[in-house]
Amino acid sequence: MAFLDEQSRAVLFEPPEAYEDAQARYALTSEDIVFVKEHRRSHNRLGFAIQLALVRDLGRLLRIGEVPPQAVVSVVADQLGIDPAVFEFYAQRDETRREHAREIVSALELQPVRTSDYRELITAAAREAAATEQGAPIAKAVIEALKERKLLVPMPELLIRLALAGRAAARRQAYRELIRDLEQPSIEALDQLLAERAGDRSHLGWIAEAPEGAKLKNLKGLIARLEVLRSAAIPDDRRKTIHANRYGIIARDARILHAREIRRLTSERRYATLAAFVIERQASITDLTIDMFCKMIGSNRRKAEISRTERRLKEAEVLDGVALEHLKLGEALLAARASKTDLASAIAASLGWDGLVASMAAARSVVHPDRSNEFDELIKRHKSLRKLGRLMFRTFSFRSFRADDPILVAVDHLRALYGGRKLPAQVPLAFLTRKWRRCVRPNSADIDLRAWEVAVLVHLRERLRAGDIWVEGSRAWRSFEDYLLPRPIFELMRAEGRLGLALPDSFAEWRAERTATLDAKLKELAKAAAANAIPDAAISDKGLSISPIREEERDSIVALSRRLYVLVPRIRITSLLAEVQSWTKFLDSFTHYRTGETANDEAALMAAILADATNAGAERMAESSRGVTIHQMMLMVDRHMRSETYATATAVLVDAQQAHPFAAIWGDGHISSSDGQFFPAGGRGEASLDYNAKYGKRPGASIYGFLSNRFASFFSRMIQASEGEAPYVLDGLLHNESSVEIYEHATDTAGATETTFSMFHAFGYRLIPRIRNLGNRRLFVIDRDPAYEPLDALIAGTVNMDVVEHHWDEVLRLKASIAAGLVPPSVILKKLAASPRQNRLNQALREMGRIERSIFICDWLLDTKLRRRSHAILNKGESRHALARAIFLHQLGELRNRVAETMAYRASGLNLVVNAIILWNTVYLSRAVDYISSQGIIIPDELLSQVAPLPWAHIALTGDYLWNEIDRPLERFRPIRANRFNPNNFKFP
Repeated sequence: MAFLDEQSRAVLFEPPEAYEDAQARYALTSEDIVFVKEHRRSHNRLGFAIQLALVRDLGRLLRIGEVPPQAVVSVVADQLGIDPAVFEFYAQRDETRREHAREIVSALELQPVRTSDYRELITAAAREAAATEQGAPIAKAVIEALKERKLLVPMPELLIRLALAGRAAARRQAYRELIRDLEQPSIEALDQLLAERAGDRSHLGWIAEAPEGAKLKNLKGLIARLEVLRSAAIPDDRRKTIHANRYGIIARDARILHAREIRRLTSERRYATLAAFVIERQASITDLTIDMFCKMIGSNRRKAEISRTERRLKEAEVLDGVALEHLKLGEALLAARASKTDLASAIAASLGWDGLVASMAAARSVVHPDRSNEFDELIKRHKSLRKLGRLMFRTFSFRSFRADDPILVAVDHLRALYGGRKLPAQVPLAFLTRKWRRCVRPNSADIDLRAWEVAVLVHLRERLRAGDIWVEGSRAWRSFEDYLLPRPIFELMRAEGRLGLALPDSFAEWRAERTATLDAKLKELAKAAAANAIPDAAISDKGLSISPIREEERDSIVALSRRLYVLVPRIRITSLLAEVQSWTKFLDSFTHYRTGETANDEAALMAAILADATNAGAERMAESSRGVTIHQMMLMVDRHMRSETYATATAVLVDAQQAHPFAAIWGDGHISSSDGQFFPAGGRGEASLDYNAKYGKRPGASIYGFLSNRFASFFSRMIQASEGEAPYVLDGLLHNESSVEIYEHATDTAGATETTFSMFHAFGYRLIPRIRNLGNRRLFVIDRDPAYEPLDALIAGTVNMDVVEHHWDEVLRLKASIAAGLVPPSVILKKLAASPRQNRLNQALREMGRIERSIFICDWLLDTKLRRRSHAILNKGESRHALARAIFLHQLGELRNRVAETMAYRASGLNLVVNAIILWNTVYLSRAVDYISSQGIIIPDELLSQVAPLPWAHIALTGDYLWNEIDRPLERFRPIRANRFNPNNFKFP
């Protein structure tokens, strides 16, 4: 790959072609103009001035026969009041150009580059290259160093050689620093990674293929790998000895290079790469092991609950029979008493003594002393859970904010027990919840140690998820405080007004503003309720009743859509992607992880993207593609395909679609929705994914996607089926890379929590969810007012402003940490919800959210347009799901890969191809409408706005994948299928 691409080379070494750039870079100072006017004749003045400006900008003089761009000539001529046309007379004698060059060099005290200057210039390049592999900034650093030393910029070839030498020096220096002072045992441990294990695999390859399914066997495998890595004794902090960007490049090398490739590297680079491998794999396997531990505890709890439910159902059948028998017996006894006959005879005649004995035995078999213990089934799994604890406590060190945290004391006791010691007479119980305390200590004297041991593991899991307890060596399982801005930095940002929030800094100011807003909304709603004037809704003593939103007529829209798409060209998905690439160059976003260069094999890159999008995988895609091998595809995957390059490429497509004039027919682009789409797991993927009863009995994951009202699918991410959607609602709005500006966002009920409402207001967004059973939701007030009386049936209570005021600073700090990009909203909100230490902070957020939700409910009830707007954008999202499902067709649409990163790439590839189809459909739908207009037929906008760019019947998604159009892109649009046009199909009332 070239050190500099054509664009970078032009920027660094050539004067600008654009007039605006020339104006910014070629402004003459008053001293320059005086200097220029010392020369006679206008053409000499102009040529001299251009040379002078060129030296100041690019550090070089005019070359022999060089003609600057017209923009540069015009900008300089305008400043001198000279006609730009006279430049053609300049330097007709080359001697004049050389004389002027010598004069400028002398006046500015410039010197040509000498060999003795090379060392300093290479050092300057190396300083810049410490942070990047990209050629442009390194070459620019050399140019700046030349200017500082008053040296003329040499020919590009020499400067590039100096920059390359600097980059090579930076690489060597980074390798040395990363392995500096490594002791001999560590070196030997690194060498051992390249040695072969049984089965013709290196230790490095074995470690890299860490299992992800939540099983005890896999947990043992992870810990075995971790022990090998720890034998190298390379701490995580060693990565901080070099620049983060440079370390990231080495770490990427460590991730994608095979053992045989690493063996061929120079000694310094080999050991640095292996050191990065150890650092990264230690962290990732630690994270994966803790995650697997938490999943296995959760899985055991779920299985215990299922077993308990099944047992209760069986017991219910037995007890039902016992109840019937005893009812019969009771009736017989009561009848005997009434008739004053012998009771024993009544028993014998009804149930019989043998029957009574059998009935009591049946009842006794299902009635247990621990019947009220809801954890009894989980405690029965004590043996398998102990195996988990033994492995985890032997391997990891846990830390807490409290030095004497009772649960960590309990962990230490269990660690000692597993090591052969006895438990002390008194074990810590302070960490237990009320339910577990009743289970562990059923009476005041005795402690059930089996239950206590299980309780330690369960509570440890919850505290880990909350961030109250963290693990040494982990990056994902850190303390809650690690995710927030340090307090001194927060206070400085607050003092300087840089929190980046749509909230006032003062609690009093916030309270006054929200009180006034909520009061006005409530009074407006109360007035409407009193007059029975709420649109399509009514409030009575029984509560709120709302009429469902009436669906618009769909048959005519479906027919119009079908007739329009008849005119759209038929196309293979490969040709569609190639055409979209020719419009947008979105593949240029997939830069090389080391050099930043674009991919040189676009067909292989496109095939790898489509392999993700269709769920085919690289091997199947290679078999179905002509001219693309799996080796070519894997090179693209390893070197160009990353989460960030996927995000950038998607943003290119989103921006292109949003900017297309026809997209305005669907809306302003400022409203969006988000929703999850479930994909079941299959094969090896089942062990890596979770269950959710909402989706049935199969494990799987949801792809949580965001769609603008112009149909741009601007963000998506994969989440476990067991996770709630609410924490992720803000992720797509704050962390997408497109230029989409969202003001309103709709979700379904799952995304509309009180905390979500609070967060949306803090970042200046309006949440407009479609809440199921809205009539069951209640309003909250800040201060009671008699004017609210018509709403009494809806008002649940008052907002606890005291808790908000008490935690105001921490609320701001939390939200400012999110705004600063320090932590994604989903990460911190999940930890916040799980943390008992942060329950008051979480309560403060919920109280703020109650205000925002109450304001929203008032708006929702009073504004039917708002209801329809939310309903419409959510329906668009559901339509987008159908397209995604059609694309994700291979392997029965199941997630069968066990590696989380691969599954995340599937979601990214799917969203990219969805956007490519939406853009292509937008363009050709526009052309079809233009053709119809040229025939004298105008389709009303209110109808056209309901025709979506989502159909795919005209796109061949399967079959052989041909990539010939990548190398030979079309020079014009494909023709509309005019022969299918029938004017009788486009008659409107």
